[in-house]
Amino acid sequence: MHLDAPPWLAALHEGTPADDDPVAWNLAGLLQGWERWPEGMDFLDPASPNFAWKRLETALYADLWGDLFAAPGLDVLDAACGSGRMVVPLAEAGHRVVGVDACRPSLEATARHLEARGLQAELHWADVRAFEGGPFDRILALELLCYLPDAPAAATHLASLLKPGGTLVMTVEAWPGALLADPTGLEPASLPAALESRVLSQPGERWLRASDRAEVEAILAAAGLEVQSIEGTHYLPDGPLGGVLDLQRLDDEGYTEAILAAERAARQHPAIAALPRAWLAIATRTR
Repeated sequence: MHLDAPPWLAALHEGTPADDDPVAWNLAGLLQGWERWPEGMDFLDPASPNFAWKRLETALYADLWGDLFAAPGLDVLDAACGSGRMVVPLAEAGHRVVGVDACRPSLEATARHLEARGLQAELHWADVRAFEGGPFDRILALELLCYLPDAPAAATHLASLLKPGGTLVMTVEAWPGALLADPTGLEPASLPAALESRVLSQPGERWLRASDRAEVEAILAAAGLEVQSIEGTHYLPDGPLGGVLDLQRLDDEGYTEAILAAERAARQHPAIAALPRAWLAIATRTR
């Protein structure tokens, strides 16, 4: 593991309280999660209570990007790789994978899962906004840009790490689906400001800005990327229609297929299509 963390990031891991930087808030929330509930955070472990849930959510993403990783031996960057839910299967598929994350316990979990399976990947404890590497055929930025105050700048930096013809896959929290699915921390008095700014936050623990489809297009255009697709996802898991799910059946492969079919139906429904919890966008560097 490469320890590229800047001083502010190392200090946060050593217990320095998060300042007014929303990025530090989100990291502080993750570190609290690892301290209080490590078995839930390490959801790539089959013993984790979140294992089946996160496996389902990963299947939602894979259903949308199809054969994007089918070519052999790709150079792949997983930006904000977490505990390895994409690093591990990509390494298993024979790709050359680089994983970057600002949360050291998450990255250490990735390293454990790789070692347990006899796999290799290059791991960096770092701020992805300053990471230099590549160039890459594919970059994953899953559940990342919506947690950064300057998403266009971060997308532009990631685009610079792509090879010409390379592809960025990003997911961000969607507006208004993210608000409908998880208004945690909001009160009636704070709701008008959240509706105006589209920022959902709990100071010191959580900050995100949700985007509509046009804003996702604008972020990618500012990065000089050509949009291939923008699709809604997470209508059921973690989404506004989550009440449909039977959580006791998530280990049932047939039930997973039914959920995927329901997601596809939601994306096509004229009234529901605009209410995903997240957008998944695929865009290409053309020059």
